[in-house]
Amino acid sequence: MADFFTVLTKVGAAAVANATALGTSINLAEMALGDGGGVAMTPTAEMTALVREVYRADINNIAVEIESPSIMRVELIVPTTVGGWTAREVGVFDDTGKLFAVGNFPDTYKPQLSEGSARELKVVVLLEVTASGVVNLSVDPTIVLATSKYVDAAIAALVQQMAAMAATVQGSLTELTPEDIGAAPANHTHPPDTPAGTVVAIAGTDVPSSWLECNGASLSTTTYATLHAIIGTVFGSGTGTFKLPDLRGEFVRGWDHSRGVDSGRVFGSAQTDAFKSHSHSAAAVDTSHPANVNEGAGYGAKSGSTGAAGGTETRPRNVALMFIIKY
Repeated sequence: MADFFTVLTKVGAAAVANATALGTSINLAEMALGDGGGVAMTPTAEMTALVREVYRADINNIAVEIESPSIMRVELIVPTTVGGWTAREVGVFDDTGKLFAVGNFPDTYKPQLSEGSARELKVVVLLEVTASGVVNLSVDPTIVLATSKYVDAAIAALVQQMAAMAATVQGSLTELTPEDIGAAPANHTHPPDTPAGTVVAIAGTDVPSSWLECNGASLSTTTYATLHAIIGTVFGSGTGTFKLPDLRGEFVRGWDHSRGVDSGRVFGSAQTDAFKSHSHSAAAVDTSHPANVNEGAGYGAKSGSTGAAGGTETRPRNVALMFIIKY
């Protein structure tokens, strides 16, 4: 007899005979690996369990060999995340947990990732069953694993197929202009550029391209013709020049534009700081003299003024950013 082989257990042989007689089927569900208790083992039909099981999982695939219909091929894939033991024995179990077949094979060490090496292990068991039709060939597709070699080969084949399809499509294409498909011309920008004259605040000190700091600078009306057409000479002008708004240190207020909140304002004009008109009331009594109805009017009353407090301007809380304008 060969050194390495697989046999049906008595339980497995009885299950096959019973299924053949009754016209039922056997469901093989799991495969397990064992280390033989640390030594080589010889499988026997009397076994009901592995000598020492180290790993068990659902069957990955089960099929009948095309060349030999009485031979069944049962596969197990052990992923790279499992290991740290030597496999010497293998068992096939039915859906009731009974050992259907058992086999042995040469010592095969399965490393684990923590050892600095990892690999998949694919175990294939060939079972000779006289009436292979009594064994159910279906497996749960949610637990089927593919080896990395199979995946790599499948991906390579798919890449070649896609490349061939792309070449076929490319050969049938005709170059179209934007106008052919009703699109905007090639020099069209979408979405459109920010319009000239737009003022925004940025949280940085470097002025981006196509923008200028709102610092009251004088610019050429020809060099910056687009911006000049928008803001004109509202913020000042000179010979062949116009000025930018100077927003350094300023709060920007919306133009009243006939609303009546800030009446009389000219667009682009500046305002100085101011308090809204209001009044205060105060009273003081001279307590150094007793009250006397015979004393003249105003006796005992005093006047005065409050002391100065505050800074050099009236302002709310604020954050300093840089205003820039698009040209």
